[in-house]
Amino acid sequence: MDWLIPFHLIEQYAAHLDANENTRATEATICNCSQNRIGRYCEYNFDSRKITPGQWLDRQMSVVFLNNYETLTRLVDGIICTGADMFLEWRHICDGFTQCANGADELDCHLLEFSKCEINEFQCRNGMCIPIEFAFDAMPDCMDWSDEQALDELYKRYDNCATQSTFECDDRLCHKDQFSCGNGECIRWSAILSDQKDCGNYRDLAYICEISNLLFETRGVWSGICKQTMELVPPVTNSSGCRQTLGHLLQTHPPQQFRDLAIINFRTRCDDLILYSEQNAFFPGLKMIYNRSRIQIFVSNPSNLYKPIPKTPDLYYFTGIIVCDGIPLNTSEKIWFSHQELQELISYPFFPLFHLICQKIMNESLSNMKTENDLDSSISPSLYRCRNTSDRLSLRRVNDGYIDCLYGDDERNPDYPMTQLFRYQCQTVTSPSQYVSYAKLGDGVNDCADGSDEVSNEIRWSTFKCDVNDNYACWVFQGDQFRENRLKDVRLHFHRYCDSVWDMMDGLDEKNCSHWMCDTGLYKCNRSGQCIEPKSFCDGELDCDDGEDEVNCSQISLKWKFELNCNTRTEYFCITDEYIKNQSLNRSCISWHQVGDGHIDCIGARDERNVASCPDHRMVGDRFLCDNGRKCVDHMAVCNGIKDCADETDESICFWNTGYCPAGQFSCADRNGCKTTRCIAETTCKDKSHYFWCPSSNSENYVYRSSKDRSVFDNKKRCYNQLESHIKFAIPSPSSNQQVKALGDRYFYCNRGFYLQAVDSSEFICFCPPTFYGDRCQYDSRRVGIRLRFDRGHRPDLPFILNVLVTLVLNGSTVVDHRFFLDVAKEYSSKSMTHLIYPRPKPPGTFSVRIETYHSTELIHFWEYLISPLDFLPVLRIAKVLRFPARSFPWLCSHNYCKNNGTCHQREDNRFLCICAYGWKGKLCEMRTEYIHCGSHSLARTETICVCPQGYLEPYCYVQNLKCQQHNCELNETCIPRSHPPIYGHICICNTSNCNIYKPMISIHRQEPNQSPFLLQLLQLAGDYPTIRQQILGQPLTSFPLTQTIKTRDSRFTIGEQPEIGLLFTFEPNAHSIETTLYLLFINCSNAMRNFSVDLDQQLNKCHVLPKNQRHAVTLFGNFCQSSTYGSCFISDGYLCYCGYPNKNHSNCLSYQRRYTFVGADIVACTD
Repeated sequence: MDWLIPFHLIEQYAAHLDANENTRATEATICNCSQNRIGRYCEYNFDSRKITPGQWLDRQMSVVFLNNYETLTRLVDGIICTGADMFLEWRHICDGFTQCANGADELDCHLLEFSKCEINEFQCRNGMCIPIEFAFDAMPDCMDWSDEQALDELYKRYDNCATQSTFECDDRLCHKDQFSCGNGECIRWSAILSDQKDCGNYRDLAYICEISNLLFETRGVWSGICKQTMELVPPVTNSSGCRQTLGHLLQTHPPQQFRDLAIINFRTRCDDLILYSEQNAFFPGLKMIYNRSRIQIFVSNPSNLYKPIPKTPDLYYFTGIIVCDGIPLNTSEKIWFSHQELQELISYPFFPLFHLICQKIMNESLSNMKTENDLDSSISPSLYRCRNTSDRLSLRRVNDGYIDCLYGDDERNPDYPMTQLFRYQCQTVTSPSQYVSYAKLGDGVNDCADGSDEVSNEIRWSTFKCDVNDNYACWVFQGDQFRENRLKDVRLHFHRYCDSVWDMMDGLDEKNCSHWMCDTGLYKCNRSGQCIEPKSFCDGELDCDDGEDEVNCSQISLKWKFELNCNTRTEYFCITDEYIKNQSLNRSCISWHQVGDGHIDCIGARDERNVASCPDHRMVGDRFLCDNGRKCVDHMAVCNGIKDCADETDESICFWNTGYCPAGQFSCADRNGCKTTRCIAETTCKDKSHYFWCPSSNSENYVYRSSKDRSVFDNKKRCYNQLESHIKFAIPSPSSNQQVKALGDRYFYCNRGFYLQAVDSSEFICFCPPTFYGDRCQYDSRRVGIRLRFDRGHRPDLPFILNVLVTLVLNGSTVVDHRFFLDVAKEYSSKSMTHLIYPRPKPPGTFSVRIETYHSTELIHFWEYLISPLDFLPVLRIAKVLRFPARSFPWLCSHNYCKNNGTCHQREDNRFLCICAYGWKGKLCEMRTEYIHCGSHSLARTETICVCPQGYLEPYCYVQNLKCQQHNCELNETCIPRSHPPIYGHICICNTSNCNIYKPMISIHRQEPNQSPFLLQLLQLAGDYPTIRQQILGQPLTSFPLTQTIKTRDSRFTIGEQPEIGLLFTFEPNAHSIETTLYLLFINCSNAMRNFSVDLDQQLNKCHVLPKNQRHAVTLFGNFCQSSTYGSCFISDGYLCYCGYPNKNHSNCLSYQRRYTFVGADIVACTD
């Protein structure tokens, strides 16, 4: 291994040493390469053996601003795409937009759109199916991530897709409103159309890079995909053609003599409209036109000598072939768009150009023609046809919160009742009702008309994050799979009340805070009782509802001089109705005591900006409230000469404006100027009146008090009452002397792969990831992604380690690709991920994925899933939970269908699998193998697929893993060598009860057996909501003492602290119901591992249930411990409170639901 030679040579050498093996390795040579060489024959330069291929890849992709070699990745295998073959990538297949002139990219897509998942599966937005238990488990399984909450924390893993090569990036599917950059980066179409953002590799600008203003501003030279698709135009000469002359002006800033020559060329060689580009990546077939006269005028103007010419095309047109509703249509008429019209397309929910062109052509030419491939009810009995377009949708897309029809008629559609799972009903939207997917809760976009998908009557959804599988938020979302609506019981984190931030509609969490207790280090507002940061004083924003934090503050530089007439110690600037009527008798000031008192004194509710709410139920803030509270307008609409409010108060408040300025402009109060914008330092009035009604920040799109959304002091730190120091362990980066510069600075030369330089020819050779192929890794591989989880819950008799073989099978018998991995029994079963690659070219036939599990070389069980007819998709993902039948293994067929001593194995549906004897192959073991590469002690599934016995390494099982001979495991543990990478890896298995000697235990004691069941819950204080780390169910007549090991690992198998809170539920049957009683057993705030002992015969700490008339007085809960009415523990609607924090007279509360399910007198399921 130290020689860094290919592993198959090591296997050949091992086979050669085995005298009993008939090998072909007798003539093979093995080279021990020198320090700076690598390869079978040391044929490549490699500067350092201390660097792994992964590090080598990272360094060749790390310098994004030197991305001079990246190419357009393309899909070419199995598809002929006319008109767009240079741009087509796998994500274009079935994305709803026809790229190819022959429609090849949208062929057969109805098979995916109208496919049906099983009842125990979740259907992704793109139509693929995953197990329903994979939905909302904080690990995305859908390729479009539609099975998880759209959290910034989860999406951050895509931030570096442009500079890293991972399966996660390569398999990412962009949303319908996004443009795919070909590398896992997705950019909103609206951002591209409005010139706000481009792909990091400039894929959206391929062949038209010179029209981008962003590119030259940031780079100045061609880079990335632009270098591949663009040529630098030579300087203008008197013989330059029209397009060459224009290209030179677009790509450079030429001096005057070239400009003069360009004008001559334009006049003599160009038509009025110059066709400049006939191909682009964002809409193939769209031609770009420049107006010659406009460019001539611009270039001729001496004041523009040092300015680049405007790069934006003047016009666009489409003509030619387009496939609409399955019919190829050839239009000779040019369909024109101006640049402004193209930018106005951002008002649509997704890029609409394809739909609009088809709509125009079909309305004119095919209004009475039926389509040839119309989907009748026999093919698809459940579909919705979008209005005014030919799009057909599966009914699962109707009322799901995503706009799939161009005109949005699939949403808030009263004709289709909501039957889908994982749908949230917007709270105050009626006639018709509105629904959104759980995935959209808290994503920062108001999808509900009332905004309740962001801030509801109970919670701000962005604080409720399903970001770790076993946390409370995931448990709530997952309730739908059990037909339980757990969302209705969700409550706001207790310590988000009275923090001055609105986390509920209309700020209900900020009312009645006078008795609230603030955390250490926070300031309590005298009148409102809210808690704010001391640094918030005098920052220009009201934090206390009454503005106490802004009293007597001097911010003269950012105020209109007229505002300074008020005494900042006692008065607040306020333009009232009385002041507008008579400015001689009234002042523009009110007492600070009138601010935040719930009564609007100032026009626009400026004095109640933290108390009053807009129709969207959000704080007024910097907006202007008018029309008796029925409307809010943006601060920039105030005093702009346009009456946005029906009561016209947004303009009448500007008492000085007598029509001096035109509509749309702000009139300075001293009447010495008209401003097209305001609230910025660059646009000023002498009297500073341009600062009237402006936010405290001049950042664009700033939201009032958005910076005040602080993190709450989490429950764990409250419990421990001290800040814990968290030590972060990180892999040290290589030292400076190990830094290796990529050879020749060929960054991204192999796109997502890496290169080595050949010694003899100095040629750069690319090594591609499985997702790409080609000499530059420029072609997409057709592939199937596999995600599996084995459910061993009811089969403790299975081997601790399963050897798993996953194969891609053609026509039920021919294995065309395979992967091995190990599945290890764990407390929390994990998912395994791999890829299978189709042959190139992809042969016709029926494809399936087969999973076989082995103990050493003995087959345990197998599963098989059809891919066809969806194998037309270039990239597909199969996700399954694999469950073992309740029977002994091996499960042999009652009749042996296998020939030549093969063994027939059966599964539940009576299908069988033949395991052939050594030397035979085929579905029935009917064919003799010509030459087997596998060692004779292995199981040869084919000539080259070898199932290795324990301790031998794949692929051919000649090399033995002797790692366990080095005693790598602890006492009382058994070492098992791995057969799969990492090479020479091992696993330690505990084989006695003594392995848990260092783990904490809990013992439950009682003198007499219990007559009724009980449930013990152990809670971990993690994040905003407690996590149920463990549940112990005591059945009736349990034998005592009941002793269990306390779990200290989470679902990610990370070792953490032991649970801090222990709860006990008892269940006593009554005549018609079950009486449930909750007891608080312990609160353990210690880093030290300890054992717990609970005596059920002693008087336990009962948690009292608050009466209904006090359940909603959440802001008063902190003081309930001052009396003994409710004991030291009480529960309310969604909260569990206990006394003793921060002292015995006050309580701390946790947002908590009773997480168990029972029916009648029998507890039937524990849900965590």
